[in-house]
Amino acid sequence: MEAHGLALAKDTRDCLAALRESEEAFAAATERERPDWLGYFDGAYLAAKFGHCFRDL
Repeated sequence: MEAHGLALAKDTRDCLAALRESEEAFAAATERERPDWLGYFDGAYLAAKFGHCFRDL
């Protein structure tokens, strides 16, 4: 969400930093650490969010 907001504001540097941070956090998290309500969030969903950010930049 942060990265997308930054993309809409045309803040490329901070948007890319937020995307990098989200990718690292996603890669480090295990299935056990993800709450049930976040079950829909997988690699494909993250990739789609990245695409939205790049489109809006």
